[in-house]
Amino acid sequence: MKFVCNSEDKLEDVVVEVLKKISKREYAVVFGLYGDLGSGKTTFTKRLAKAVGILDVITSPTFMLQKRFEIDFNGFKNLYHLDMYRFEEESEVKCLDWENTISNPENIVVVEWPDRVEGAMPDHIIRLYFKTIDETTREIEVVE
Repeated sequence: MKFVCNSEDKLEDVVVEVLKKISKREYAVVFGLYGDLGSGKTTFTKRLAKAVGILDVITSPTFMLQKRFEIDFNGFKNLYHLDMYRFEEESEVKCLDWENTISNPENIVVVEWPDRVEGAMPDHIIRLYFKTIDETTREIEVVE
């Protein structure tokens, strides 16, 4: 499924479609956000967070690596936002209690830069590829 967005309002439409696809499972729902700097990954996460009821200001967790937000959304209790940009080896995800995070069915997990630790990503990841078309337009491809 591909989307072309030329505004944050259009991005909200993408979020709505993506959220329609998720449901409670035996493990966490994990979104992997792929794309260059400035391609819209954090902006997408902000819209997703708002859609699941988070009112906090969402920023990229580049230096904190991970942020957790409590939610009450269709049986999900936590939204995790992770940034793997600074990771150099897949084994580094262990410091984040990674296995427990991705196996808990009450979690929605959003990972920016999952390609940095691709081997640590679960098989059940939903991949979103962000491509910059021009200054205000992005293409987002969702692959399950």
